[in-house]
Amino acid sequence: MDTARRFCSRVVRFLSTIAMDPHLYFEHRWEAEIATLESRDDLLRRFDQLVAWLDGAGLSEGQVRRLDDELAADGLPTYSGMRDTRGRPPAME
Repeated sequence: MDTARRFCSRVVRFLSTIAMDPHLYFEHRWEAEIATLESRDDLLRRFDQLVAWLDGAGLSEGQVRRLDDELAADGLPTYSGMRDTRGRPPAME
């Protein structure tokens, strides 16, 4: 669950940045929710929702590369890797 929680937190920060969330409302709300989720199923639902948002965000190649670099720097699976395999990486299972 720790890997999924860390992935979600990193994606929330990334989405907050590209959405230009100047008051960090989105980031703080989601960070607090992710931190308090106790159920693996609830956390994976949030994970799936965040990945779906990324899929629909129309990210440029540069943004995807930046996100992948940030995830890899934290030792997390990359977004591109998830898109290539069409599913959750084994670390998220």
